[in-house]
Amino acid sequence: VPVVAKESSNTNTSKSVSTEKEKSSSVKTQPKENSSKTKVETSSSKQTEKTQSTKNQTVKTETPKTTVTNKTTQQSSTQKTATPKSSVQNSVSKSASVQITQNKVESKENIVTPTKKVADVYIVLDDGGHNLSHLKPFLDLKIPLTIAVLPNLAYSKQSANLTVQYGKTLILHQPMQAINLSTDPGPNAIMPQMSADQIRSLVSENLDSLGVKIGLNNHEGSLITADTYAMKAVMEVCKSRGMFFLDSRTNSQSVCKSVASEYGVKLYERNIFLDNTPNQDDMIAMFKSGIEIAKKNGSVVMIGHVWSGKNLADVLQKMYDEFTPQGFIFGELK
Repeated sequence: VPVVAKESSNTNTSKSVSTEKEKSSSVKTQPKENSSKTKVETSSSKQTEKTQSTKNQTVKTETPKTTVTNKTTQQSSTQKTATPKSSVQNSVSKSASVQITQNKVESKENIVTPTKKVADVYIVLDDGGHNLSHLKPFLDLKIPLTIAVLPNLAYSKQSANLTVQYGKTLILHQPMQAINLSTDPGPNAIMPQMSADQIRSLVSENLDSLGVKIGLNNHEGSLITADTYAMKAVMEVCKSRGMFFLDSRTNSQSVCKSVASEYGVKLYERNIFLDNTPNQDDMIAMFKSGIEIAKKNGSVVMIGHVWSGKNLADVLQKMYDEFTPQGFIFGELK
């Protein structure tokens, strides 16, 4: 991640500055030691041995930093003040710059780069478009997310625009009729009596209204996703636009996979619903079951809902912080 690289670079710079200071300190103390050595050599042989013994003891007990007497410290301090003012200012400025940059990176994302990739984790948030207050906590997360927005609702266009502005991935949450015909899938839905032309026209209209460029998934749709005729029309739109389809798997008898394969359309399938209950412990348990799937399959798609708001957003941040260092790469559908 570019930000991580920058943090690493800053750390190396800080270490480099520290090493240069230590080397400088070491060089400055050498003239004093050489001067003392010359005096010792002019003394008697007995005094030389005594001094050499004392010097050896000092070497054994000294810390990694050079051991300096009070007198030497005063001279070293005098030498440091003699260093050109511009050099000192540059060194201090450089050190401060490193510290500021590190703080900025840490406060922005707190990203820990894993040592080895284990699996990909894709988080999708359905049902965008009803309001903005529930959407905002997810936009504020510094986590890769895919947000599925419903068409033709009061806040559909604003939700789509904000999703893009905040750097998240935008897809269409296409309403489709459920098996339970009393369930209203919402406006601009694919209904069972529609022709292929009507379906293609409707899906295209919904995509264009939100400015969606890369893909879509189904809202409800347990009836339509099991209808080969209807899904062929949907996949034709995906193929013509170079888009993927995410099957939310609201029906185990879904034909999306086989039809997508027939049309050469990239297909994702939902593995986990995160927020079947509003309880955060339940959400965490579902997330961790998704992690087990990721370990086996190399990836996992987990779907939550915008209406869960901050409750789910807090869980996602916690799970991101826990599993990213372990090698799980959070990404966006593409």
